[in-house]
Amino acid sequence: MILFEEVLAYIMDYDPEFPDSIEGASEGEIIELEDRTGGKLPEAYKNFLEVMGRSTGWINIQKLDFSIGTVLEYYRRDTALPVDEFFRIGTDTKDPSYNPHLQMSIVAEDLKVVAFPGCTPETFEETTARYMTWLAGSLQEMIARPAFRIFEIFGPDREPRSIRTETNQPGQIDKLEALLIDQYKLEKEFWSSNEVRGYKSDEMVVEAAQLGGRPLELLLRTEDPDQMNLVSRSIAATVDGDVGAPAF
Repeated sequence: MILFEEVLAYIMDYDPEFPDSIEGASEGEIIELEDRTGGKLPEAYKNFLEVMGRSTGWINIQKLDFSIGTVLEYYRRDTALPVDEFFRIGTDTKDPSYNPHLQMSIVAEDLKVVAFPGCTPETFEETTARYMTWLAGSLQEMIARPAFRIFEIFGPDREPRSIRTETNQPGQIDKLEALLIDQYKLEKEFWSSNEVRGYKSDEMVVEAAQLGGRPLELLLRTEDPDQMNLVSRSIAATVDGDVGAPAF
């Protein structure tokens, strides 16, 4: 499991003062949450709470509030959902609100982060079936990815290319990974999940996402326009089998 101390060190490489902006939850808060949810917290989530459970600093993900106070407030209610399928980890401050949860029902090394509107045990099945959306392949990815995007993909004088493959064949992201690592010698970012992955070298940075049955979507940044075009064509031929060129 990737520890949030590693995530913190990763962000500090970009922003050494980042630790000053975050705050971990207290032992008492974590114990109360464990008591109210019936036992041991998911290991990754407990580690997250210890490192930044009261404040995630400037990490802002769709205006979601991940502070333990909002989570405790929810689980103090009689109408809180049981945690066997989904574990609520925050509150959406927007309207309509899609609150973030860890998906407990799928056995995997990393728990996926999903969101759905508030509901009761009686309306739970209908709400999740109709409205549940994907947020991240793991909690670690969700926190580390904004730093990668801010400091590696976007920024002054940077114009990353957006690429979307023509087809939505399963496993395209794995074909892309083989291309980027074997041919272009990029290194995979440690926080990468099955659905969203980051890669970089001294010359190139790539973010790739393939969610469910959707086509593969990428952000590609390189300072060399000729290399940008070459890599774009290479990606199209590899993941689409020459069916179509990426949209850019």
